Amino acid sequence: MTTEEYFAFLHERFSAAGPADRELHLSICGYRIRILFAGTGPTEIMNLNLRNLIQDSSVYDETVYVWGDDLERLSSMSMLDEEQRRIHYHCEPDFHIFYPGARKRLSVRDNRHCETFVCFPAGEGFPRAYANKPFVNEMQWWLQDRYLIMHAAAVGINGTGALITAPSGQGKSTLALACLLEGMEYLAEDYVLINREGPLKGYPIFATGNMTIDSLRLIPEMEKNILYFDDERRKYLVDLTGHTDQFREGMLLKCIIYPHLTDDAVPSIERSTSVHPFVSAVTAAAKQIKSQKQTSDSFRLLFQRLKDLPAYEMRLTTDVRKNAARLKQFLAEKG
Repeated sequence: MTTEEYFAFLHERFSAAGPADRELHLSICGYRIRILFAGTGPTEIMNLNLRNLIQDSSVYDETVYVWGDDLERLSSMSMLDEEQRRIHYHCEPDFHIFYPGARKRLSVRDNRHCETFVCFPAGEGFPRAYANKPFVNEMQWWLQDRYLIMHAAAVGINGTGALITAPSGQGKSTLALACLLEGMEYLAEDYVLINREGPLKGYPIFATGNMTIDSLRLIPEMEKNILYFDDERRKYLVDLTGHTDQFREGMLLKCIIYPHLTDDAVPSIERSTSVHPFVSAVTAAAKQIKSQKQTSDSFRLLFQRLKDLPAYEMRLTTDVRKNAARLKQFLAEKG
């Protein structure tokens, strides 16, 4: 099947799902997206996650079609052979395909016409994990010429801040959310956009936070904001809309903070002499892209963007408010 035939087939399947009677309009760093839903619609959680990106516009850079269908049929009709389908992301000049082995969804982008098709199993609706972080994989296609998506947190003061990156379970999200309660400026606790060129700046995507059972014990103030517990990810999704006055549209990133849990009584921050902060930042972001070529490109691009940032290791205590206060003081001292 040719590329033209396959995208014509996807248009046909979307039309067969019913009228496109629901729309969502987003603007991500100036890139305007019109999302059309057939036979389904954005969930309350999806709308909440994307609330800071929702913006009406009559002109669009990208059209996205979302519906439920027989994924076996859609995948068997695609341009990929069985070997290629084992790669989550497959890229060609004319198209991108995300084809997870579990077949929870199929995402395809027509690069020539800036059209994206996102299909879920018919009758099942949006998986919770997807509504939790909607379109994060597809955003890499829409923004790839100007921005990179990093699996990291970012907080700051006076318009400048730190990129917080660490392996899962080392306190990255907990530190970022504690900083939010400390009154600091906030971009994210999980995903951050960074620009490809110019002074390094971070931009927010989602308006919710994720907390493990342990992190909720450390920040019990967040309990009233719990939306639900995601059994698959073993995390709580929490509503951060009560702190939107601290959300920033963009932030100049001056350093990398690499946190890790300790038994220390007092938190401390020291200039790093190891490669751990850079390795953590680059690999965590590159893992978001599963195709070999794109992962390689991501390593190279991210290293180029981050290599001149000073990196610091932060030894965390079990007192999250002390940790946040120490990071706030540190950033104030750096200016």
